[in-house]
Amino acid sequence: MTSKTYVVVCRWLEVEVIDGDGVASRVKAMVPVPRYAGIAERQFADGEEYPMAPVEPRSRASHNHYFAALENGFSNLPESISARFPTPEHLRHWLLIEADWCDEHEFEMANEREAQKLAARIRADSPFSRLTVRGNTVIRRDAKSQSASCMGKRDFEDSKKDVLDLLEHIIGIGRGALMKEAKRIR
Repeated sequence: MTSKTYVVVCRWLEVEVIDGDGVASRVKAMVPVPRYAGIAERQFADGEEYPMAPVEPRSRASHNHYFAALENGFSNLPESISARFPTPEHLRHWLLIEADWCDEHEFEMANEREAQKLAARIRADSPFSRLTVRGNTVIRRDAKSQSASCMGKRDFEDSKKDVLDLLEHIIGIGRGALMKEAKRIR
């Protein structure tokens, strides 16, 4: 099994299964579509059980609208904070963490010096992580991925709303203004 998991698209089909005695029977099964067969083979082990749940497809229009609104908000950041965010992606990660759409991990080190060294290594590998050093403890917060394979439709829409609401508050415009402007310029 690989360390990173991927969504595997399957079809619900009736297939023929041959048991140990050579007796064939027809059963229903989830079968990976051909382009996902290799991923399924690497990711899943024979005989193991895996939980399944349907994933609602997300709207490409909503996705594009979100990123247009973020770009617009990034372009309108107050000068007092714009230097903190070199790219819209830095801003998006920061907003997701600020809105609590993140994962948090604590690392307890032997002493504060070791904690500072760990924080520096993490920063070098992960420019979007929010790091806090408290004594000998490093707290790492990373924005949740909003990719379609990691975040379903409902969570994406909820995180989108939370991020854009916070951004509107930061740039001092009325609620919903970024969304309306993004629709206008698309």
